[in-house]
Amino acid sequence: MMDTSIGRRQFVQAAGVGAAAVAASALPLASADEAPAASEDWLGEPPMITDADCAEVRSADVVIVGAGVAGMSAARAATEVGASVIVVEQTDSFTVRGHTYGTINSRYQKSLGCEVEDPTEVVNEICRSMGNRPNQRLWMKWALESGPTFDWFEDLFDGTEEYFLEFWPRPEQYDESKEFRKQWNTGIEFVDWVNPQTKQYQKSVDQGAEYAFNMHAELLAKDENGVVTGVYATAADGSIVKFEAAKGVILTTGDYGHNIAMVKALCPEFYFSTKGNGIKIETSNGDGHKMAIWAGGWMEPSPHAHMDHSFQNMGGIGNVASLILNKKGDRFGNEDVDGQMYTNQIVRQPGMVGYTIFDMHWPEMVKNQ
Repeated sequence: MMDTSIGRRQFVQAAGVGAAAVAASALPLASADEAPAASEDWLGEPPMITDADCAEVRSADVVIVGAGVAGMSAARAATEVGASVIVVEQTDSFTVRGHTYGTINSRYQKSLGCEVEDPTEVVNEICRSMGNRPNQRLWMKWALESGPTFDWFEDLFDGTEEYFLEFWPRPEQYDESKEFRKQWNTGIEFVDWVNPQTKQYQKSVDQGAEYAFNMHAELLAKDENGVVTGVYATAADGSIVKFEAAKGVILTTGDYGHNIAMVKALCPEFYFSTKGNGIKIETSNGDGHKMAIWAGGWMEPSPHAHMDHSFQNMGGIGNVASLILNKKGDRFGNEDVDGQMYTNQIVRQPGMVGYTIFDMHWPEMVKNQ
């Protein structure tokens, strides 16, 4: 059931403690005892695997590595145009992480009166904010196609889904001319994000996609011309299985937040913010990145962008625009900024601590943040 009227107060009540609760659930961090040891050589050497090592060979038009949100979407899209698909996944099931989808001009957003007249303006602001590092063509693809893509996703829904457009409608007193920077409402958030993705998985299966679970992809297979033709994976019993792809291999293996060596080398601010601890999700190990590079791919130069609220033990009521002080009792910056800017300053304060000061009127502060 769609809720088209939820406001910020309802959102915060549903989340428990607001943005902080959302961030904590999205990015569980490992403790110092749980964190794997860092190594200076994060890439290493590719494993020595050949066809002669394989106990089994399976073939399809398209082989997808990773059965997360992106992998299941790719499987559904490929099978819709008649391709045979095998999805290789290292765990025993598909996985769903994250609950907010960034879109522009989806059918749902338009139904709420939230429409972006010029998507180029959004992309230009993103590139400006990031020092012109982003791939502008890739961002334009998102700006122009994310709305129709969400519509395609929404076509699966049966009315049991609960979702809302974050921070919409805006407070009556909202004055964009006084804001730190312009805001576009692009986040469609789900209360239960597993439900709709289960439908995505089932739709791909119904259309013929096969899922090979408990298969750890190790190395991309190439022909004599260096063209990627498949992937070698290790099964639960230790045997090697080759998945041949007649038309292509798609890597949807997620991030590398659990691989401390990669984090330290490629995302140093994240490494600093988390005091050298990665996230707890062991499958976020960077395997897909390494396989791509071993096959001849190129990694974007560091430093890489990292996720909002990327430090441990965040509490309080999130990045509400209220007074915030450090351990010395000093105000240290403009509080009316978004989540990542908020944390960027806190981790640079003594003890990486900031104290949000609020009074009995805090519900209104949260509503109007």
